[in-house]
Amino acid sequence: MFSKFRDFNSRSKIRRQINHIFLISVIVPVLTLGTFSAFYIRNLMLGHYTRQLHADGVRVNSILFELTTSIYSSIESIYKNTGYMLLLGSDFSTEKQHENYTSLYNHMDYLQKNAASISFIHIYTNNPDIKTSPLISYIDNYSGQDWYNNIPAKSFEAWERSTRTNNYGQEITELCFVQKLGVVSDKYSAYMVLCLDNNYLKNRIEQGSYKITASVNNKNLFYSSDVQDTSNTIPENNKKELTNILSFKSYKTNNIFYIGITDCSAYPAINRFTIVYTGIILLLTIIPSIIIISFSAFFGNRTNTLKCAMHQASLGDYDIIDNFKGDDELSDTFNYLKATVETIKKNTAIYYETLINNQRLANKQQQMEYNMLASQINPHFLYNTLETIRVQALTENCMNVVSSINLLGKSMHYVLENTGNNTTTLESELDYIKTYLAIQKLRFGDRVNAVFEIEDSCQLYSIYILPLLLQPIVENAIIHGLENIYGKGYITISIKNDKDILFISIKDNGNGMDSETLKQVRCKLESDEQENTKSIGLFNINQRIKLYYGNEYCLSINSTAGEGTEVTMSLPYSLIYRGE
Repeated sequence: MFSKFRDFNSRSKIRRQINHIFLISVIVPVLTLGTFSAFYIRNLMLGHYTRQLHADGVRVNSILFELTTSIYSSIESIYKNTGYMLLLGSDFSTEKQHENYTSLYNHMDYLQKNAASISFIHIYTNNPDIKTSPLISYIDNYSGQDWYNNIPAKSFEAWERSTRTNNYGQEITELCFVQKLGVVSDKYSAYMVLCLDNNYLKNRIEQGSYKITASVNNKNLFYSSDVQDTSNTIPENNKKELTNILSFKSYKTNNIFYIGITDCSAYPAINRFTIVYTGIILLLTIIPSIIIISFSAFFGNRTNTLKCAMHQASLGDYDIIDNFKGDDELSDTFNYLKATVETIKKNTAIYYETLINNQRLANKQQQMEYNMLASQINPHFLYNTLETIRVQALTENCMNVVSSINLLGKSMHYVLENTGNNTTTLESELDYIKTYLAIQKLRFGDRVNAVFEIEDSCQLYSIYILPLLLQPIVENAIIHGLENIYGKGYITISIKNDKDILFISIKDNGNGMDSETLKQVRCKLESDEQENTKSIGLFNINQRIKLYYGNEYCLSINSTAGEGTEVTMSLPYSLIYRGE
């Protein structure tokens, strides 16, 4: 059977193969197992709730049996007292009867005050000679009493549901014990009525969230823990409320008590679980089904597209793919690939060989152009010419010209020497700046003066920086900073190391800038807008620092109108210091 399914499935489209396998291997097992698990766990939960209800019912049964038994025992000494029975069945005249009456009253009063379970105790008699008191009353007709109408005929003692009015004028329903007293008279009769306190009963039996109901002889309820319950019978087990009913026979009476323990949350909890569990099972099937169906559709479309694309590849349009096995749509595409493999390889080899040859020609052309430019403009030729002029000036004894040419030659030699180099020592860079300042002093005279402030800890010969970083800044300080200075102008170059950062600041004592101009210069420092601004060359310097050392290192400009401008450069000391 499996081989037949395999043969059938292998002849199907790939999309159908995936859907068939997924349906048989995933959907059917998950739904079957999930349905079985849901019913099984539901029955387990129902059994658990039922056992809990039964356990609580046994507890309530025990409490109620113990209460009724203790109450029965507590009044046994009354109805078995011959003196009391003689009192109720005869005239109330002798001194002895007065003593018996007082003793009976005190006995009942003691029970009412000291027995927390008793809310009401009273003796009713049709003997007109008995004095009426709060605990003993003469009554000519019992039929008007609720407790009397509920007791079975010819019953001498019974537990019954009774309704009475309490001391606050409220009508309450209680469990009452009615005992017919054996008076020594055929003419008269007497009944003792004792009621169980509902609050005491509530405190004893209510411990959880269960609804507890109780009745005697399966009649109307004498107790319900739900004060809003308007029914008069113990609820039956239904699909909304789980109820467990227990019963017991009272001590020395023929009454049967029925106790109903109801859990209103059991079925909702079980139903919630069933819904959630069913939802999870559905999600476990629906979501994968959507994914698999989407994937199979996508995969089927891919195979059809690949089949058409590979046919074009046989004409030299596309590259080859890996070999594969199977008896489906993808195997059809492989037939087209066989004819295209060699063609694609040859075309690819020819294509890349052509690109390499073209690139070689382009590189050769660039090299030729570079050599032509280098031969046309040779800075060494200019430097050698200056040296020749210097020698001639020295021969003619023109010392000023000799000094000027010497400074210019020294400056050009530094530029030539560092062209193409990545770094130079800070010491060499400062020597070049001193040379540059000497040339400017020949031009401007006393308007240009230099002051160098270098920390002792900075070993200039061991610090390597990018070449030609300082000259554009010094040039800006002279051209723009000292532009309108006609007295002594100063360029102060300070170098210090602070927290592993080397700070190089170049400050002039020129006119400075106002806040608006300074803001514009700072903005242009980050953008390549250099038309007639006070930041000529500073953009390039700032970009060189950021590109080489990182964006956290850069130039900063501070200026105060009338006091001058200071440009500060920050560099990573740990990267540029190469000392021992």
